[in-house]
Amino acid sequence: MAKAGADWQHALQVVAYLRAHPPSRPLVLMIGSSIVRESTISDASWAAQVHQRGGPQVTAYDLGSSNQSFAQDVKLVGYLPSAPTIVFIGVDVVRFVSAPANPVVTLPAPQAGAGRLRPAPLQLRPDLARLAEANLWSLTG
Repeated sequence: MAKAGADWQHALQVVAYLRAHPPSRPLVLMIGSSIVRESTISDASWAAQVHQRGGPQVTAYDLGSSNQSFAQDVKLVGYLPSAPTIVFIGVDVVRFVSAPANPVVTLPAPQAGAGRLRPAPLQLRPDLARLAEANLWSLTG
Protein backbone atom coordinates (compact mmCIF):
# COMPACT_ATOMS: atom_id res chain seq x y z
CA MET A 1 0.00 0.00 0.00
CA ALA A 2 1.31 3.45 -0.86
CA LYS A 3 2.23 5.77 1.93
CA ALA A 4 -0.20 8.53 2.82
CA GLY A 5 1.44 11.93 2.98
CA ALA A 6 0.14 15.28 4.20
CA ASP A 7 -1.36 16.03 0.79
CA TRP A 8 -3.48 12.83 0.86
CA GLN A 9 -4.53 13.54 4.44
CA HIS A 10 -5.55 17.01 3.26
CA ALA A 11 -7.63 15.52 0.43
CA LEU A 12 -9.38 13.18 2.89
CA GLN A 13 -10.03 16.02 5.33
CA VAL A 14 -11.45 18.33 2.63
CA VAL A 15 -13.82 15.62 1.40
CA ALA A 16 -14.90 14.86 4.98
CA TYR A 17 -15.53 18.59 5.49
CA LEU A 18 -17.52 18.83 2.24
CA ARG A 19 -19.68 15.87 3.27
CA ALA A 20 -20.44 17.55 6.60
CA HIS A 21 -20.89 21.01 5.05
CA PRO A 22 -21.93 20.70 1.38
CA PRO A 23 -21.08 23.88 -0.55
CA SER A 24 -23.85 26.16 -1.77
CA ARG A 25 -21.97 26.74 -5.05
CA PRO A 26 -21.14 24.11 -7.67
CA LEU A 27 -18.09 22.09 -6.67
CA VAL A 28 -15.08 21.65 -8.95
CA LEU A 29 -12.27 19.31 -7.92
CA MET A 30 -8.98 18.17 -9.40
CA ILE A 31 -7.69 14.86 -8.10
CA GLY A 32 -4.53 13.07 -9.15
CA SER A 33 -0.80 13.02 -8.58
CA SER A 34 1.57 15.76 -7.52
CA ILE A 35 1.41 17.01 -11.11
CA VAL A 36 -2.21 17.94 -10.41
CA ARG A 37 -1.33 19.41 -7.02
CA GLU A 38 1.25 21.69 -8.62
CA SER A 39 -0.93 22.79 -11.54
CA THR A 40 -2.79 25.58 -9.72
CA ILE A 41 -1.52 28.57 -7.79
CA SER A 42 -4.35 28.50 -5.25
CA ASP A 43 -7.88 27.19 -4.92
CA ALA A 44 -9.23 30.75 -4.71
CA SER A 45 -7.46 31.93 -7.87
CA TRP A 46 -8.62 28.85 -9.77
CA ALA A 47 -12.24 29.42 -8.69
CA ALA A 48 -11.97 33.10 -9.63
CA GLN A 49 -10.67 32.19 -13.09
CA VAL A 50 -13.69 29.96 -13.74
CA HIS A 51 -15.96 32.90 -12.94
CA GLN A 52 -13.87 35.45 -14.87
CA ARG A 53 -14.04 33.25 -17.96
CA GLY A 54 -17.86 33.21 -17.87
CA GLY A 55 -18.60 30.27 -15.61
CA PRO A 56 -20.59 30.38 -12.40
CA GLN A 57 -19.05 31.12 -9.04
CA VAL A 58 -17.72 27.78 -7.84
CA THR A 59 -16.06 26.19 -4.86
CA ALA A 60 -12.80 24.75 -6.20
CA TYR A 61 -10.23 22.45 -4.62
CA ASP A 62 -7.00 21.02 -5.94
CA LEU A 63 -6.71 17.69 -4.12
CA GLY A 64 -3.66 16.33 -5.93
CA SER A 65 -1.50 14.04 -3.81
CA SER A 66 1.56 11.85 -4.09
CA ASN A 67 1.69 8.06 -3.80
CA GLN A 68 -1.99 7.23 -4.21
CA SER A 69 -3.55 5.05 -6.90
CA PHE A 70 -6.28 5.71 -9.44
CA ALA A 71 -8.47 3.29 -7.45
CA GLN A 72 -8.04 5.47 -4.34
CA ASP A 73 -8.95 8.56 -6.38
CA VAL A 74 -12.16 6.90 -7.58
CA LYS A 75 -13.06 5.81 -4.04
CA LEU A 76 -12.50 9.36 -2.78
CA VAL A 77 -14.93 10.67 -5.42
CA GLY A 78 -17.53 8.24 -4.06
CA TYR A 79 -17.49 10.12 -0.75
CA LEU A 80 -18.35 13.50 -2.26
CA PRO A 81 -21.64 15.12 -1.19
CA SER A 82 -24.65 14.96 -3.43
CA ALA A 83 -24.26 18.39 -5.04
CA PRO A 84 -23.56 19.79 -8.52
CA THR A 85 -19.96 18.65 -9.00
CA ILE A 86 -17.33 18.32 -11.70
CA VAL A 87 -14.29 16.18 -10.91
CA PHE A 88 -11.16 16.15 -13.03
CA ILE A 89 -8.93 13.14 -12.33
CA GLY A 90 -5.41 13.56 -13.62
CA VAL A 91 -4.28 10.29 -15.11
CA ASP A 92 -0.58 9.59 -15.41
CA VAL A 93 1.55 6.50 -15.12
CA VAL A 94 2.30 6.91 -11.40
CA ARG A 95 -1.38 6.35 -10.56
CA PHE A 96 -1.12 2.84 -12.04
CA VAL A 97 2.23 1.66 -10.62
CA SER A 98 0.62 -0.34 -7.80
CA ALA A 99 -0.92 -3.71 -8.52
CA PRO A 100 -4.71 -3.59 -9.01
CA ALA A 101 -6.41 -3.57 -5.64
CA ASN A 102 -9.57 -2.63 -3.83
CA PRO A 103 -8.10 -0.04 -1.46
CA VAL A 104 -9.73 1.08 1.75
CA VAL A 105 -10.29 4.84 1.86
CA THR A 106 -11.50 6.08 5.23
CA LEU A 107 -12.43 9.69 5.87
CA PRO A 108 -11.44 11.34 9.14
CA ALA A 109 -13.87 13.32 11.27
CA PRO A 110 -14.31 16.72 9.61
CA GLN A 111 -12.39 19.57 11.17
CA ALA A 112 -13.65 23.14 11.18
CA GLY A 113 -12.01 25.16 8.45
CA ALA A 114 -10.61 22.14 6.60
CA GLY A 115 -12.31 23.31 3.44
CA ARG A 116 -10.23 26.50 3.49
CA LEU A 117 -6.81 24.98 4.04
CA ARG A 118 -4.28 23.67 1.58
CA PRO A 119 -1.00 22.14 2.70
CA ALA A 120 2.25 23.63 1.44
CA PRO A 121 0.80 25.77 -1.36
CA LEU A 122 2.98 26.30 -4.35
CA GLN A 123 4.95 29.47 -3.77
CA LEU A 124 6.26 30.97 -6.99
CA ARG A 125 8.62 33.90 -7.22
CA PRO A 126 6.53 36.95 -8.23
CA ASP A 127 8.04 37.01 -11.74
CA LEU A 128 7.28 33.31 -12.26
CA ALA A 129 3.76 33.70 -10.86
CA ARG A 130 3.07 36.45 -13.42
CA LEU A 131 4.47 34.23 -16.18
CA ALA A 132 2.34 31.26 -15.04
CA GLU A 133 -0.77 33.45 -14.95
CA ALA A 134 -0.03 34.83 -18.44
CA ASN A 135 0.49 31.33 -19.83
CA LEU A 136 -2.73 30.09 -18.25
CA TRP A 137 -4.69 32.90 -19.85
CA SER A 138 -3.10 32.26 -23.25
CA LEU A 139 -3.97 28.57 -23.02
CA THR A 140 -7.60 29.20 -22.06
CA GLY A 141 -8.23 32.31 -24.21
